[in-house]
This record gives sequence, C-alpha cells and structure tokens, in this order.
Amino acid sequence: MVLIGHGMQAQAISVVQFSANSYNVAENTAAAIIVVERTNDLNTVVSVDYAFTNRTATAGLDYAGVAGTLQFAAGVTRQSISVPILNDGLVEGTETFQILLSNPSGESILGTRTNALVAISSNDRGIQFEFSGYSVSEGDGAIRLAVVRDDDGDYPVTVDYATSDGAAVQGVDYVQITGTLTFAAGETVKPLQVPVVNNSFKQTSRAFRLSLSNPAGGAVLGTPQTATVTILDNDSGVQLEFVHYLIHETEGSVAIKVLRGKDVDLPAFSVQYATTNFTAIAGLDYTEVSGTLSFASGEVEKVLSVPVLYREEATPDLHLKLTLDNPSNGVVLGRITSATITVLDMAGMVPHRFDGIRAMPNGSVELALTGGTPSRFAPYFDLYPIETSTDLRTWVPWTTLLRRNVSSNALTHLDQDLNNAGARFYRTPEANFITPFLPPTGPYAVGVASLLVTDPSRTNRYGVPTNSSFMVNVWYPAEAKGGGHPNLWLDREYASDPAWGMALVLSVAPFFHTYAIRGAPLLRGPRPYPVILHSHGGWSDRNERVDLTEELASHGYLVVVPDHSHAYMSVFPDGRVINTRNLRVETWSSILMVNDSIADMRFLLEELKRWNANDGWLAGMADADNVAVAGYSMGAWLPMELCRSDTRCRAAVLLELGVGLGEVVNRLSEQDVRSPLLMLNASDNNTTKYYDRASQDATWVQIGNTVHTIFTSHYWWVRPGDMPDGLEVSRTIRGYTLWFLNKHLKGATDPVPSRSDYPRVIGLKQK
Repeated sequence: MVLIGHGMQAQAISVVQFSANSYNVAENTAAAIIVVERTNDLNTVVSVDYAFTNRTATAGLDYAGVAGTLQFAAGVTRQSISVPILNDGLVEGTETFQILLSNPSGESILGTRTNALVAISSNDRGIQFEFSGYSVSEGDGAIRLAVVRDDDGDYPVTVDYATSDGAAVQGVDYVQITGTLTFAAGETVKPLQVPVVNNSFKQTSRAFRLSLSNPAGGAVLGTPQTATVTILDNDSGVQLEFVHYLIHETEGSVAIKVLRGKDVDLPAFSVQYATTNFTAIAGLDYTEVSGTLSFASGEVEKVLSVPVLYREEATPDLHLKLTLDNPSNGVVLGRITSATITVLDMAGMVPHRFDGIRAMPNGSVELALTGGTPSRFAPYFDLYPIETSTDLRTWVPWTTLLRRNVSSNALTHLDQDLNNAGARFYRTPEANFITPFLPPTGPYAVGVASLLVTDPSRTNRYGVPTNSSFMVNVWYPAEAKGGGHPNLWLDREYASDPAWGMALVLSVAPFFHTYAIRGAPLLRGPRPYPVILHSHGGWSDRNERVDLTEELASHGYLVVVPDHSHAYMSVFPDGRVINTRNLRVETWSSILMVNDSIADMRFLLEELKRWNANDGWLAGMADADNVAVAGYSMGAWLPMELCRSDTRCRAAVLLELGVGLGEVVNRLSEQDVRSPLLMLNASDNNTTKYYDRASQDATWVQIGNTVHTIFTSHYWWVRPGDMPDGLEVSRTIRGYTLWFLNKHLKGATDPVPSRSDYPRVIGLKQK
C-alpha cells in the first residue's frame, strides 16, 4: 500500500499505470487494446491523460492515435485504450509507437509503468513463391507451383517470371517458360505450370530454377524469389510395384503389377518371373507360377496372378517369394526385383447362424447365435443384423447385435415384444461383418451413397488433365427396411493397397464394415435435414471420419464428404483407380490444395441445391442454407475460411488443426474467426490462437493422452494394443461435436457435455 504522510495522518492513494511495458499486435488486427490498471485505493473517482508519440510507426499511416483521458469510477480497477491499427499494403518490418500517461487527477499518482511501447508486426511479405523447393517425376508431365501475393494490396500488380537451367536443360528435361503474372485487386494466389519432358534416359535427378523479377504497380518481391525444381527420373527399369503383398488365404489369388516406368517411347521386351517357397509350400499353400512376361512397344505395366490355397487347419501366416530376372532387349532391372507375398491365415472364420430358439416362461423368446472370426480380429466387433417377418415375405430390421470377438460368452438375445402376434420368423446373414467402430447412438438408421460429381469449371483433377470429376459420399437418415447389409468401410483397391499402411492395417482393413446400409431409402421427414460438410486431411479420403459421419447422420443430419484433389486414392464407378500417393505437398502446393478444397465445398453447396430441387432420392430434404463445416488436420483450415466468406456456413468444427503445411497456409487464417467455433485438440496441442480470435460462441476442448492421428477413424491402429482407449477418444469427439452442431444448426439449448461424462477431457474453454 502506498501512503503519504501529513502531520500524524497517512492517506491511501490510487496508483495508475499500464498493465505492461510493451504490447504486440499484428497489422491486420482491427485494434490494439492497451490496458491501464488502478490499484490501492479504489473508493474514489480518478482520471489520467494519455497521448501518443511516433517511433518507427507513423500516426495516420500505421495507427490512429488520438490523445484522451481515462476515467475510473469508484471500484473500477481496469480501463482500456483502443488504438485502431491501419492495415497498409506495404512490405515493411515491425514498427512501433509509444503511449504516455500523465496528469493523474483525484487522489491518484502514476506508478512506474507510465509509458508503453506498442509493436505492429507487418503481415505483408510481397510477391513470392510458396516454397523454395519443389520436386516432380518426369512422368508427371508438369510441375504446378504457386506464386503468392501477400501485401494486402487492393490494386492490380504484375510480376515477371522465367525458368533457367541448372543440371536440367530446357528442351531436354523441361520446357522453358517466361511471361508476366497479373494479380487483380484482392487476388492472392496465381498458379504456374512448367511442363517436364518424359525422356527415356536413365539418369540421376536434375534441377532447374524459376525466378520472379520486375514487380510493377506498387508491388515488391518477398522471399523466396527463386524456386528450385528437382526432376526425379522415372526410368526405373523393369520392377515389381511393391516389396511386400498380403493376401488372405480365402481370397483365391493376389494380383501383382510389373512396371517399366512411365515412358511412352519404349521398345518391346520380355522379363522372366518365378515364385519360390519360403515358409509357404507350393501345392499346399499356393500354386507355383513361372514364365515370361512380354511387353509390347510402349506398354508400361503387366499384371501377374499368384493363386493361394485355403487350409482348414490353423497355421501361422505363411510367406513366399516372387522374383523377376533376365530382361531382354537392353532393358535393365529396377530396384524392386523380388517381393514377399504373405498368405494370412483365416482359420476360425465361422459363418453366422442361429444355434437355437426357445420359449421362456414369461412368454419371451430367447435366440442363440453362433459364429467366429480368426484371432487377428479379436480386438474388434462382429455385427449380427437380425430381421423379423410374420409371413416369410416381408422382412423388417429388428436389431443388430454387437459381439466383441475376444468374448467367449454365448451370444443370446431375448425377444420380449411378441405381443401375441402369432407366428414370428427371424433371419440373419451368414456373412461376418467385422468392425472396429462404435455403433451410432441416434434414433435413425443410416444410409450411404457414393456419387461421382463433375465440376466443369475445373480440370486437371488428380493430375489428369482432362478430369473434372471426383467422388462424394453422402450419409443420411434412412428408412429401416429389410435386406440391407452393413457397408464395407473402404473400396477393396484402397484397403488392399500395400503402400497404404502397415501389415496390421492390410491384414484386417479389407474386412471392416460400418453400420450404414448402402443405397438404403432416404427417410423423408417433415422438414429438410441440416447439412454437414467435412474436409479430410492430407492424403486421406472421404471415409476418414466414418464413425463421426454415421453418428451425425443417425441424429438427423446429411453429411457430405468429397475426395479432395489430395485424396490418397479414389475408385470411380467405372473401375478407374485414381492414386495420388506419389504426390507430395510441395509438388501440388499446399495453398492451392486448400483453395481447391474450398472450391470443392462451394461447388457441393450449389450441387446440394440442384439435388434438392431435381434429384429424386434427395429432393426437398437438404437444407443447404443451414450448414456446418468440419475438417481434420489439413482439412481443418477449410471450415474457418469457408465460414468467413459464405453466410450459409453457420458453424465450424476443427479436429486437430494441421500446422505443418508451410507459412503461407498458416497465414490463411490470420483474420478473425467469424462463425461459432469448436476446436478439438490432442493432448500435445495447446494452441488457442483461433479460439482467441473467435468473435462468437466458441468452445475449445483438449482430450488427454492423445496424438494427432487418433482423431480419425483410424484410431484402431494408432494404438492397436488398446482398442478401449481409441473407442473412448472416438466417443468423446462424437459427443462434443454432436452437442455443438445441435446447438448451432438445430437450436438445442443443452449445456456443454459434462467432463464427468467424458473423463478424457483435460481442458475446456468456452466463450
């Protein structure tokens, strides 16, 4: 306490000062809020003057500072000075100005912090390449780069560009380009495409440069001004596609591609192949194959089929080898000349059936069921859909039993709802429907449709110059009708792709089902369903969050998820397989991917309107003006951007926002968040940046003992030894997301879920 002496008395006096000696603010922030504190005596009215002085920042150009007086009423401890920050388009360093306190009035004095330095960090970085380095396979045809204008300019500017040789030579390795890029007012990204030459020479990687120069119209160059493009040779020689393949012994055969690079100017040649025993024995576990593959001129791939044989008895997983040898006509062998084929044991797969039925003394009926799965499926569940009928002609769904495969208890179920209905029949499919996912909790059955959509305004989809199409999944509330079976989680081509995941994934994923019924009739209700758009993460796909999408559909939402241009793999209805696994972030450009994903969602919002008006199965049931947008990892940038620019977007859900995509993508969301926001974070992700910027209702949730990848439907392999852990994380994500969406799309007034109901939550903020 500060006291002053006067005679024999002491009197308390207010002390007024800044809360800190310095403040930092971004140039694109609307205002800097500077806090002045009052301590000690709070019972009187006091005031203090403030004024501004320039340092390197200039009043009227960088900030708007007007002198004034702060008044503290009795009991008030804090007042603030709001200083408008002027967002110019100049590329400049951090600039500062100073605020001074003076002339305390009433019973007050100044404390020690009588002046505060305010630093304005510039968000203007000029015109530059997104990355300083790119790489491309010579067989890809072209490299696509992004030139970014980042100066907040609302005026048109231009910049010149040109390629130059390094070890790569124009005309031999790439096609020289020069020209001028014109940015319209407000335009921030321009793509550049450089053709690369697919020659037939086996050579090392080589590079060329692309440079920016001569900015005009008031623009300046940022950094990097030069990008290096490395061309990776695709003349790998004849080789197998992968070093390891897995096949379940019940599947009959494994298909293996033999590749000869992507060159179109190839001579005809042949190569020999043969299988050999390892732990698998020819004639007992597989059928031996050997011979010669002949490639025609220009042919780049052939497919070999190796038959596998089923053994009734349980065995360890077995292995054999396939080897290439003796290519002809001067063709050389590539890196992968031998592959291991693992034959996965499937002993113990017992079809479902009824094991008995008996009447109980209380009038109910007890059903006993049996079935079994191999030990590799022990951590997961097996679904037993049961339907009933009174006439053996019309069947309706009755219940789906969920059995944990590790359980040894008999599977029984009571029918207590006979109501003297006379005859009642039961049926269940023989097939095993294995799933790692929790069942949806909503009142509706769930249907799913896979649709091929075409946006003619954009081409070069998945690097295919003529392609404008992409796949979309729609999950929806469905009528409960008989005859439907749980849907396979992934297309077989995806689930079995050796490049997709570890052996654990490939040994079980092809068998995984979900709870949705493919093609089930849409449940038509009295009003249209709100729409959820979901954006998947980098090199994932539209089934990435299937446990969440089916949960939302079961509670009365239409959930729409596209395969973006960076989807790992997409299988088209005509059998074409689009695979982008060889594209890297720097090759495709992260900012172009984000912008392309936003364009996908805007297109789908318009497509929903067309479906709502014209499409028979969805007509009148899609509320395309009542939309929330969710996204995971790289896809979590999209909800904030789309909700900022489209009024149909009512709420944004960010599942573990990805941060490893380069500075340019990080700058996409430097503005304030304008929609209601839910952020779900892993235990090592403490960022509250976007929660802090939210101008409306916002909730920030942190889930303990988690990692980034456990926020997808892949939680079953992130921690394969602890399925209950993954299931609890999934339950928590589903619970908070459903609460948030019900609040903002359906007007629900339920309070935020209790942390006692979701004990994995270790952090919760709301405003």
